[in-house]
Amino acid sequence: MTEPAPNPKAGLPELLGLPFPVRRHPGHAHMEVHLRHWADQFGLTPTSETAQHLTASRFAAMAAHAYPSAPQPRADWAADWITWLFLLDDQLEEGAHGSENRWSEVIDAVRAVLRSPQAVGAAGPPLIRAWADLCSRVGPWATPAWKARFGAHLLESLHGALQEIRLRDQGIPPTLDEYTALGRASSASLPVFDTVEICVGAELPEHLYNITLYREFLHAAADVFCWSNDLCSVQKERDAGMVTNLVLVLEHHDGLLPDEALGAIRALIRRRVQDLLAAREQLHHLEPSLSLPPAQARALHQNVTALCEWLTGTLWWHTAGGTTRYKVTDPDSAPPPIADLLTGPDDALPCHPGRREGDRVGQPGSVARRG
Repeated sequence: MTEPAPNPKAGLPELLGLPFPVRRHPGHAHMEVHLRHWADQFGLTPTSETAQHLTASRFAAMAAHAYPSAPQPRADWAADWITWLFLLDDQLEEGAHGSENRWSEVIDAVRAVLRSPQAVGAAGPPLIRAWADLCSRVGPWATPAWKARFGAHLLESLHGALQEIRLRDQGIPPTLDEYTALGRASSASLPVFDTVEICVGAELPEHLYNITLYREFLHAAADVFCWSNDLCSVQKERDAGMVTNLVLVLEHHDGLLPDEALGAIRALIRRRVQDLLAAREQLHHLEPSLSLPPAQARALHQNVTALCEWLTGTLWWHTAGGTTRYKVTDPDSAPPPIADLLTGPDDALPCHPGRREGDRVGQPGSVARRG
């Protein structure tokens, strides 16, 4: 009898052991309806199949559990933002934009919207128009400093994805150390964590954000999220030819069998969870010694708590939330091809002035400058 394939999700909830209950936003039903309307408005569900796929992915449910305390307009925005990130990722892994040249054009288009959301016309590509809407809506809630940090983190994540494309084309997974740094960027953890600040109404000033201990807390949270996600997405990424998944990294460089790699990753996650909880505890003890104004002390505490809730909520979505995103399907009954959401009527994304076909976009000096 053939041995059943190991279940990457087995035991995953117990791995985190975060001391926070799974909470759901009281306006979760409104978030579901809002997301469907928003996706239709910007052409993100061009066919009935894509609409069904979006519903089955349950992105609004993920946002409802990851941002349970956000005021309703910000919770609705979070559901749209999470959906946009996942749909963008699909364009790379399964769609028509997974080459260096095409993804470089995506980076240019996203950067242009960050500079001027109002410049995107009604005839632009669906995901770019949706991105302009997200930028416009979040604008009144954030300071220029937050917007600059968020934009830099998002562009770093897109450059991280560009590096993943190059590694995929080479066919060689990065080492564990290389992947740890790359994963913090390409997983979009840091821009997502930025949005937690905005959604709980507790933006951190830069001097607090850059405290070494808080950065260690963020890095541990990013690793826990990225590696947990890898356990769920490994088959999807293996099928897409990607090599930047921790399971694949350990299989290649350490010569581990799939079930051995899963066990090794669970051990790594357990250690990082302990690092996360230790940093959280130290931050709570650090607050009085910093002599912070009450508003800043409250913001720091709110963000530490909200980030732990975010991890708990996203873990729920991965393991118990009913999403079909990582469901392994029979090749004969695979879902329809990914709709191209990055091509507009003019059949091209906005390109950086002077860019020639075949030119490469250089990465920042470090894939994860804040990583």
